[in-house]
Amino acid sequence: MASWIFGGAGGGQGADPHQAENTILRFCERIDSSSHLEDRRDAVRGLKAMAKDFKVAVGTHGMEQLVTVLSQDRSDVESTNYALETLITVMASAPQPSGVAPPETDVGVMFTEIFVKNPENVSLLLSLLEELEFYVRLNTVKLLTTLLTNRPARLQECILTNPMGVSRLMDLLSDASAAREIIRNEGLLLLIELTRSNPAIQKIVAFENAFERLLDIIQEEGQSDGGIIVEDCLQLCQNLLRSNTSNQTYFRETSCIAKLTPFLSFPDLEALPAAERVWKEQKVRNVRIMLDMVRTLVSADNPQAARSSSQVTMGSKGVLRQLLRFGLSDLCPAALISLTFRCIADVVRGCQSNQVELASATCPVAQQPPIPALVFLMFVMFDAARPFQDRLSALFCVQSYLHKYPDGQQQVAATLLPSSEQTGPGRSTGTMLCQGLFSPRDQVSNLLAALAFSHVLKGNRNCKEAVLRVAITRVAGSPPESFMSVCLGVLAGAKDTDQRRRAALYFMLVNWLVGCPFAVKMFLQSGGATYLASQLGAHATGANALSEGLPAVLLAICTVDNDDTLPSFTKEALLEIIQHRVGKDEVVGRLERLVKSDVLSPANVRMRCNDQDSDQFWFDAETAELLRNACTTSLTALTQTDETPPGSPVRDTTSSVEYHDSVVAHYKELIRQQDQGLQELRAQLKAKETENEQLRAAAGTDAGGQPQAGAGPAAASDQAETEASKPDTGAGGQELLQQAQEELKQAQEGLLRLTEEKEQLARQLEKKDEELIHLADELEGVREHAAQQQQQQQ
Repeated sequence: MASWIFGGAGGGQGADPHQAENTILRFCERIDSSSHLEDRRDAVRGLKAMAKDFKVAVGTHGMEQLVTVLSQDRSDVESTNYALETLITVMASAPQPSGVAPPETDVGVMFTEIFVKNPENVSLLLSLLEELEFYVRLNTVKLLTTLLTNRPARLQECILTNPMGVSRLMDLLSDASAAREIIRNEGLLLLIELTRSNPAIQKIVAFENAFERLLDIIQEEGQSDGGIIVEDCLQLCQNLLRSNTSNQTYFRETSCIAKLTPFLSFPDLEALPAAERVWKEQKVRNVRIMLDMVRTLVSADNPQAARSSSQVTMGSKGVLRQLLRFGLSDLCPAALISLTFRCIADVVRGCQSNQVELASATCPVAQQPPIPALVFLMFVMFDAARPFQDRLSALFCVQSYLHKYPDGQQQVAATLLPSSEQTGPGRSTGTMLCQGLFSPRDQVSNLLAALAFSHVLKGNRNCKEAVLRVAITRVAGSPPESFMSVCLGVLAGAKDTDQRRRAALYFMLVNWLVGCPFAVKMFLQSGGATYLASQLGAHATGANALSEGLPAVLLAICTVDNDDTLPSFTKEALLEIIQHRVGKDEVVGRLERLVKSDVLSPANVRMRCNDQDSDQFWFDAETAELLRNACTTSLTALTQTDETPPGSPVRDTTSSVEYHDSVVAHYKELIRQQDQGLQELRAQLKAKETENEQLRAAAGTDAGGQPQAGAGPAAASDQAETEASKPDTGAGGQELLQQAQEELKQAQEGLLRLTEEKEQLARQLEKKDEELIHLADELEGVREHAAQQQQQQQ
C-alpha cells in the first residue's frame, strides 16, 4: 500500500528539495482526500519521515493536515502518534542555555506561533491528555512542553482560557505506576515551566492539591535521598511559593510545613556506614532546594503577619529543631553550611519563641560541657580558615537572635560583666565578642565582631549603659581599663593599613552612642572629641566617602546626643571645636558625601553581602540604614545652628522625645511664616499684573506686549502723515502730536519696568516654594528621628 508513497520521497540529505516538496504536497493531498484510514495513516507516516530533513516544507504545507488528523482520526492510535511526533519535530527549536528563550527567527518558534494562534489547537492537545494510550499521552506532553518553551506567554493564556486545562495537566501527576512514571516525570517538567512566571496559573495549580501530591511523591521517592524526581518536585513547589502570598498561606494552613520535618531528619554521622557519610551530589541539590523553599516561606519580602505565622509554625512543628541539629553538626556538607545558617537566621529573626529555642540549643557532638549554639556560631565567625560566606552567615544567625529581643541582648551583655556565669574557659559569648573585636591578626574578625556587638546594643539603652561598666585587661599584669577606653586606644593605635579595624570600631561606637547621652559623656571623658578632631583635621578629603565620613558622623552624634553635663564638652563647646579645628563646612560636606554615596545604597549592600570575597564586605544593611539616619539627623542639627533665629527651641536633654517635639513645633512655625510671606508675594504679583494690564491698555499693546492694530507708534506715525497731508492747522496740532508720542514712550518704558518686576517677583516666589519644600523635608526627617528615639526608649 505504501510503496507509492516512499518511492519518490528521497528522505535523505541528498534528496532534491523540489522533488521532496512535491512529495510532501502529495502526502497532504492524500490526507485531505483519501477515504481510507490506512492511506491517511501512511501519508502521515511519510510526513514524519521527511520532517527531520525538510522541516520548513512539512510545517508550511502539512500543519493543517496534521491538526486534522489529531481531530478526526484520534481513534487511530498510530495516526495520532505519527501526527504528534511530526509536530514535535517541526516545532523543535535549537537548543539554548537554561533560562534563555529561542530567537524569534528560529523556524520552530515561527511554526509554534502559527500553531498557538488558534486556541482550539491547544484545547485539542489538552483533550488528548484524557486518552489512555501511553504514547499518545507522552507525545502530547512533549509537544506541550515544546510549545511552552517557544511561546510561554501565549500557551499560558490558552491554558487559562480552557476550563479544564490545568486540571488535565495535574492529572499527569497521578500516573504513578511503574509503566507510566515517565509520563508523570514529563508532566513535572511541563508544570515547572508553566508555573515559572504566571501567578494565576500558580494559584490554580496550588488549589488542585499540588502541594499534597508533590510531597507524597517526595516521600515515595525517598525524601532527600531521592533522585532527580525529588528535585523536580521541590522545584515545582518553589515555583508555586515564590512571591505568591496566597499559595504560602495555603501551604501553611494545609499543614504542609509539618511534612518538611521528615525531609530534614538526617541520621547521626556516627550511625552511618563510612560509604554513606559523603553525600551524593543529587542529595546536596535536593537539600539546597528545600532550604531555599523554607527561606521563601519566611522571607523578609513577605507580609509580616504571614512571615511570623510561618516562623511560629516551623518552630512548633520541629523544622527549626532539625535545621539546628543539621547545621551545627559535622553532618552538614561544606557546600550547604552557609545556606543552612542563613535559613536558620530567617526562621529565627524577630520570632521570640524561635530565638529562645536557638539560645537553648547545643551542638549535637559528644563533648562536655556541651557547646551552646551561639558560642558555636561565634567560633565559626572568628575562624579565619573557614570560607567567608560561612562566617558571614554565622553572623546573620547571631544578629537574628538579637533582633528585637531585649532579653537576648541583656543575656549577651551580661556575659561581659565580672559577675556573669561562664560556660567554660573562654566560651562565653561576651568574651568571644571581645576577642574577635580586638584581634590583632584578623581584621575580618574585627568587622564581624563589631557588627554582632552593634546588635547587642541596638535600640537597648540599658545594654548600652551596662557595657559602660565593663573593664578589660589588655596586657597581663596591667590594671583593667574601661571598654570605652580600650576602643579608643585601639583606634588611636590603628595603622593606615588597618582600615577595616578602624571602620569596625566606628560602626560599633556609632551604634553605642546614638540615643545614649550617658555613653556620649563617657566617650568624651575618654578623649573621644580630641581624637575625632585630630582625625578630621589630619586627613584631607579624599575619594573614600566612608573612611572620611565616619569620624564626622561620630563627632556629630556627640553634638546631637550631648546632655551638656560636661563643662568642657557641652554642645556649644563641641561646635566651637568643630568650627575652629575642623570647620563646620568640612564636617557638613563629609556627611553629605557619605549619605549620597553609593556605598550606603541598599542594592550595593545586598550585592556585597552575597560576594564571596571578604574584601568587598564592610557592613550589613542595618548598619547602612543606621549611618544614613545618623547623617541625616546630624546634618539637620549642624545646618540649623547658624540659621536658627533667637528664641528657637533649646534641646532638653532629659527627654529626647520632648526635644524633638519642640523642634517639630519650631519647624511648623517657620513653615507658617514662610507660607504667610508666600501669600503676600502672590498678592503683590497679582497687583503688578493688574497694573501691567492697565498700562498695556493705555499703551495699546496686547497681552504679549505687541502693538494692537490701529494703535501704538505705527498708528501714531500714520496719523502724523495724514495730518501732514492736510492743510496746516497751526503749531498747536504739532505740539499735541509730540506730547502724545512722549506719553506713549513713557507708557512703554513703564510697561517694560513692570514686566521686569513681575519676573523678579516670580523668581522670589519660586525660591520661597523651594525653601518651603526644603523645610517640609527637614520636618519629616525630624519626625522620623523622633519616632526612632521614642521606639528606642520604649
